Amino acid sequence: MTMIDKPVLDSNILIYSANADSLFYEQAYKVIEHYAQEGFWVTDINLVEFFQVVTDGRKTSQPFSPAQATEYINKLVRMPEAGVLKSRSMHEIVKDDRFNAEIKQLNICRFEIYDHLIADCMRMNNIQTLITANDKDFKKYDFIQAINPFSDTPRTVDHGPRTTDHGLPASDVGHRTSDIGLIPYGKQSINEKDIAAVCSVLRSDMITQGPKVPEFEQAVADYCGVSHAVAANSGTSVLHLACRALELGPGDTLWTSPITFVASANCALYCGADVDFVDIDPYTYNISVQALEEKLQKAETSGQLPKAVVPVHMCGQPCEMEAIHGLSEKYGFRIIEDACHAVGARYKGEPVGNCRYSDIAVFSFHPVKIITTGEGGMAVTGDAGLAERMRLLREHGISRSPRSEVRGPVSEVGSRTRDLGPRALVL
Repeated sequence: MTMIDKPVLDSNILIYSANADSLFYEQAYKVIEHYAQEGFWVTDINLVEFFQVVTDGRKTSQPFSPAQATEYINKLVRMPEAGVLKSRSMHEIVKDDRFNAEIKQLNICRFEIYDHLIADCMRMNNIQTLITANDKDFKKYDFIQAINPFSDTPRTVDHGPRTTDHGLPASDVGHRTSDIGLIPYGKQSINEKDIAAVCSVLRSDMITQGPKVPEFEQAVADYCGVSHAVAANSGTSVLHLACRALELGPGDTLWTSPITFVASANCALYCGADVDFVDIDPYTYNISVQALEEKLQKAETSGQLPKAVVPVHMCGQPCEMEAIHGLSEKYGFRIIEDACHAVGARYKGEPVGNCRYSDIAVFSFHPVKIITTGEGGMAVTGDAGLAERMRLLREHGISRSPRSEVRGPVSEVGSRTRDLGPRALVL
């Protein structure tokens, strides 16, 4: 067996095979078993990257201890089928004009240096085949044939305990395993650019309410084509802020869909208001306009009309907002779009969140949503007064502008109190 016939296994193959919670855990073990029959290589850079990633917990449910990571590496390199390729030292590399020219030509970023070092090691050892989940990242190297063994892997896999003749650690490193197939609740995609962006904030002077918050607010507002955006720590919080901004309180009622997360209803209860539900359309699972209209007709007769309605764009599919808005004008209720599922969705050719047919729309950036900030939420509105009220409520009524004021109740529990007129706390 010549060196060129044996492939290099990339770091992510090792990471997935050591993490029983990974969606690719089962397949990664099969990859190692398959290539172990004829032999494979890892570079010492692969092992360094593996150690760094699993001990900081970027791609594992829990960080490995250094001892656990070392144990895995020791068992791997002691396999007779495995070989370790030594990369060039940095002292050698910095003197290599070709290497330095490639960094500039290929526009290698800081967090891509591992890939570049692996490619350099493969070229130095005349190896062309790389088994990796990041095949797209290696297309820039024309001499590498990158094979992705996970390209056809289904998103639901067997997470059952795994043992092999090679003695590689699996469930013994303390990760959750199960003997049944699991459908994951969610699986976020976090790349090195995301991590670098977070690290840049952590290294800055402000990690809460710093400049990145208004930048993000402006980006969302621009994308939606709306005037104002107010960020908070979760979709639940911005629902609460929206209700408070609309002065929902005791004696009021909010209507929403029964097919939603509980926050769509709890936001009313936080304010001391009541909540009721409108049936859904069985084809869209969104709030039924017909059921809403019938319920409004009955409520008008009994004098129990809602103060606010929260249509939920289930799974990102927009509700019939134009029709709901028409009913709001007839019956006098306010509209909060629960667009937590609908970041990026469009209604009648325009972005959801432009508030053409609502007072406020809210987004969530929880990891199971379309984009994630870890946690986070955003309320968007075309009403400057509502936006200012939500900002003041978010910031406990504190303002740096002497002209900023909160009109009406601002108590924490949302109960109605006597309006004492204009007031502001000025720093």
